[in-house]
Amino acid sequence: MLVGPQGAIRQTAARPDDLRLASAIVAAREQPGDVVFYIPLDSRVLGTGYPAPFERLRDIALAEPPIASGTLTGTEITSPALLKSRFTDVRRVWVVTGAANDKFPVPNTPVDEEKMALIAAAGMHIVHRWMAGEVMLTLYGT
Repeated sequence: MLVGPQGAIRQTAARPDDLRLASAIVAAREQPGDVVFYIPLDSRVLGTGYPAPFERLRDIALAEPPIASGTLTGTEITSPALLKSRFTDVRRVWVVTGAANDKFPVPNTPVDEEKMALIAAAGMHIVHRWMAGEVMLTLYGT
């Protein structure tokens, strides 16, 4: 009796996100030196379903990786000043977020606010924005 309902909810179409598509988008367009920002912090989980392309992006906001932190996604730095010091020679930034209703979330932590401020201060603009279900990928570049 449970096979039918369990099988149905495990189909890609039953999920609000499409992690396979998000991964394919990054894999097809990422370049050496690209940086990734997850906004908010818990959006980092979106890069774990098909992690290979996301692992090639520099996650300069990561304080401790998952194994070292004993968490699923790792921990993020809490200092905007430290983030700013790591934002050197950055030409392209991927912003990964969950976006219900196709709206970019409002940064709600000092570090998330600093992420967006760094992008703006570097004179970056949106190169392209993709939706993979409720996963929003925004590529900024100079």
